[in-house]
Amino acid sequence: LTPTALQRARCMVSAFSSSLTAPNVVDDASTAEALVGRRSAASTKYRVVNLCDFPVELEFVSCHRSGLVMQVQPTGCLWEPLDDWVLPHFATALIARLPGGVSSVPLPLEGTGAVELPDGGAVAELLAPSPSHRLLLLATQLRVHNQTDFTLILRFHDAVQREVLMLDVPETVACDAGLLGLHPPGGATEVWPRSGSGSSSGSGPDGLEEEEEEPPSPTTLCSLMLLRPNAVGAVPVPALARARAAATPGVLRT
Repeated sequence: LTPTALQRARCMVSAFSSSLTAPNVVDDASTAEALVGRRSAASTKYRVVNLCDFPVELEFVSCHRSGLVMQVQPTGCLWEPLDDWVLPHFATALIARLPGGVSSVPLPLEGTGAVELPDGGAVAELLAPSPSHRLLLLATQLRVHNQTDFTLILRFHDAVQREVLMLDVPETVACDAGLLGLHPPGGATEVWPRSGSGSSSGSGPDGLEEEEEEPPSPTTLCSLMLLRPNAVGAVPVPALARARAAATPGVLRT
């Protein structure tokens, strides 16, 4: 046999042996963990997103067990699964409250609906963004949905004195609107976050101002809200409280 014939025979044997290997076998451990994570995420029936800048306590109502209480920290886009609290115990409703605060009325887990946190200035809203799962949204009562193709920077003003409110606005007060079943008017389904193109200028309603400027540094963002395209942001509670205190009869200020 010539060397060329031996090389061809070796290639043929290698190709034949590889064809006998199962195509779905994953050799890399990290790849296997990623595949398991995607499958478990797709099969999660109940999820929670907390856009408040404070933790919220959830208590699950079940006829089979009491004391089913968990605390949800601010999440942003990183939703948390609730299946381990709901499915094994056949929970039928949940109660939301601030840690140590007054409880809301029960929110049924079948269907959709919303309840108000009595002393938190926030609501717990159960959504059905997909037929495959329910999503519990914890957010303030006023939210902003960016339906433009631009990244917007919002800052909040006092409803009477027009001074800029120095607020701590963490990145976790905003999330991809696609998580909530909201998509841009054009029907685009791109995953947030992504980089915005261009900028927007002009003034919005009382209490909101859109600025035309370069994306600020993290130190500047402490008093601003950054909304990427198709993002939803929860207006901080201090801004809502100042607006309500300054409102007069017949005048709506937000």
